[in-house]
Parts: sequence; structure tokens; C-alpha cells
Amino acid sequence: MSTLSYCDLFCGCGGFSLGFKQEGFKHLGGIDMDAAACRTYAGNISQHVLNLDITETHSREFQALAGERPDIVIASPPCEGFSVANQKREQDPYVRLYDQEGRGHLTILAIDWICDLDPKIGFIIENVPVLAQHPTRDFIQDELERIGYKDVYFNMIYADRLGAPARRPRVFISNIKFSTWPDEEFAENEEEDGDAANVDGEVLGKYKRTVWDAIGDLPDPTSIHDIPDHDFVSVQGRKENEISALRWKDSLVQFDSADGRSKNSWIRLHPWKLSPIVMGKSVFIHPFEDRQITVREMARLQGFPDDFAFSGTIYEKRNQVGEAVSPIVSRYLARIIKERQARDV
Repeated sequence: MSTLSYCDLFCGCGGFSLGFKQEGFKHLGGIDMDAAACRTYAGNISQHVLNLDITETHSREFQALAGERPDIVIASPPCEGFSVANQKREQDPYVRLYDQEGRGHLTILAIDWICDLDPKIGFIIENVPVLAQHPTRDFIQDELERIGYKDVYFNMIYADRLGAPARRPRVFISNIKFSTWPDEEFAENEEEDGDAANVDGEVLGKYKRTVWDAIGDLPDPTSIHDIPDHDFVSVQGRKENEISALRWKDSLVQFDSADGRSKNSWIRLHPWKLSPIVMGKSVFIHPFEDRQITVREMARLQGFPDDFAFSGTIYEKRNQVGEAVSPIVSRYLARIIKERQARDV
């Protein structure tokens, strides 16, 4: 079987790409408007990355970079337009998706680019689970049918069930079926707060790999070491005293989400349980020390290997980690595609 190839839209720092690279796929090109993320991508995945705003770029420019028709197109358009963590999320699902001034419209743009790139095998679009809810699900199915994909699957993947130490339920929309669970089981449950869901009587999100499993062997960040992005992050002002009183899973900061529920930040991680969902603006406190976790500790919660180095300021690095697809999940998806193609040869 010849080497399978892929392109990466809204590539970020390269979490989605990394799993495909680890499985031996040929990288053809990536594109993202975040300059720091593109530097990270170039340093870890490939120099074939365009630091451009996809809304101001024609797909022909990207096709010239790729040089050939890909087997797979992966895409991770921004989730802000749909996530319940966004207080300014539009109430109308149609407006969320189709308003060209909104971030949600980038999902439609991703579909347009998939049409232009015309992958030989298919596509995978990653986003928050709310995209699998009706009527958003129906809109997306209509758009994909418009470009020739009649059979579309809204695959729900729980990163922790694949060995990640953090909760991260995500939907992977594709013409390929990946999940082992019925598509409909999550349609009315966004899973944004990381609570386990009941599927056929089984509780998902059972603790398999804990926070301490992931970060417990890392040295004190103030010590001499050669681990990239494992730098001490101080806590300034009043918070320095406040975090010392935090118990495991307690938080210093609360904010209202779009669904009216309270969300937490500045959470002290519980060492023997899964981490909460890692997001771009997440701030976590070390389980045993009164400090913020390092970028490397955050990256380990997402499943990044230690040789994956990030570029930018600490805030840019955190955002890259939190916005990324877990490489543990992307490798699983790539492996499934590769194994199926090998069987079909």
C-alpha cells in the first residue's frame, strides 16, 4: 500500500497532524492564521504551513502548496461560535453557523475547502459536541451532501477512553465511521462540563489515566532540567495566598456560560482523577504545589510528547495546547484509516 497523505486546515500548533505523522502519513500542507502556532507547527510537523487567514485566502494557493490531491483532509475550525463556554454565543443555531461575520461560519468554509481539495478517501472535521445536536447537525449534513457526501457520521470520541489523562469529549464529523457507540447517544448532551454520559447502561469517562500518572514524574520546574516548556509560572498578588487554601477540584474563578451554568477556572487539579477539559484559557493549579502548572504539564494532559516544543509567549503556548486536538485521539483516527485501507487493498 502506498503512503497515505493528508492536509490540515485550521491546523493550530499541530495536535491533529501529530497523530497522522506518527502513523506515517505524508504531510502535504497546513494553514492557520495564528503566527505563533504556525511557528510551533513548522518546528514539529512540517515547514509546509501557510500563516494566512483562510477567509482571505483562495484554496488554489493552498493546493499549490500541497502539490497533489490528498487522501485525507483534516480540519479543526474554531469552536467559539458553538461552545457553551462562550457567553456571547448566538442563540439561533442557524445564525451560529451561517453568519459570515461569526466564527461558526468557518465550519462552512472548511466544508467548501474540502470540496475544493477533493480528498481521495475523505475528511474529518473536529469540534465541540454541540455540532451533533439538531438542527445544527441537519445543516451540516445538508452542506456535506451538497459537496457529494451522502453518508456522514458524527463520531463522538472521548479522549480519556483512549488513554488521555483529561476529559475532552469531541465530535469528529466524517464520511468515515470511527466511534463504537451509536451516533445519537450524545445528540442532546453537549458534555461541555466533562461529566460522564450513560451509553447503553455503561458509564463513560471512567478514570483510566490520572493527572498524576501524566505529570507526576516531571521535576520541580525551578530545578535544573532539559525539558522544554517546563518553566516555573508564578502567581502574583492576592491569588498567591488564595490558592494555598484551595482543595483538590476547588477553583478561584467562576464565570457564566452561554447555557447559564457556572464554569470554573484556576482549578486545583485532583492528582488521582482526570483533569477537567483543557481549553485555551484554562488555568490550573498544581495538585500539591501552590503554583500554576507549566506549559509542559498542560501539554501532557493533552497527550503531547515531551519533544514537542511550543513557540511564543506563555499565554500563546497555553492557547495552542488548549485549542489542539489531542494527539492521542488523532493517532487513533489515523490508525483506523490506515488499517482499513490496508484491508481494502
